Amino acid sequence: MSECNNRNPRPPCQDGYDEKEKVLKSGKKTICCYKSKKTKKKCNDRNPSPPCKDGFSEKESVSNSGEKVTCCYKTKKDVKPKKKTLTEPKSLCSKSYPEPPCLDGMIEKNKINKNGISKTCCYKGKKTKKVVTDISSNKNKETKKIAPKKIKSKFDCTSKYPSPPCKEGTVEKKKKNKVGDEKICCYKDDSNQNKAKSIVIY
Repeated sequence: MSECNNRNPRPPCQDGYDEKEKVLKSGKKTICCYKSKKTKKKCNDRNPSPPCKDGFSEKESVSNSGEKVTCCYKTKKDVKPKKKTLTEPKSLCSKSYPEPPCLDGMIEKNKINKNGISKTCCYKGKKTKKVVTDISSNKNKETKKIAPKKIKSKFDCTSKYPSPPCKEGTVEKKKKNKVGDEKICCYKDDSNQNKAKSIVIY
């Protein structure tokens, strides 16, 4: 088996090939031609390598492999700060609330906006209502006196608790309503039941 082959021939090497040492299985070393690795361009068309044209300046950057590369980058234009045009603040007054001098029926009042700026504008004055007093109606009010409400005393005995004379087993008892009126009606006599409970049978 030959030391080199058609893919990697013996030197002299053609263009695009580089000499490289090859170690055989037997341990013997030989030199063959191998394709030279394409070196990636460190700079590109957008950022070319120096010398830089007008409007470009050299700037150092780090490539993916970690190498420091110097390429040409566009120089940033100095941005001039824009002059702030001072505009007059909008009037706080409006068509419905114009600035003084005020027309008839309008009053000057101070108005404050969100920024705390105060302005005097014209506002409609409040109309005063005429109070008409009728003497006749006042007289009628004076003559009408509110009478206190009478508490109806519905206080009678019932069919369950009838009025005297009482039947056997019932006793006369006084009954009061909310007003304090008293009425005598007939109620069941509980004294007989209590006596029966007190008797003990041996």
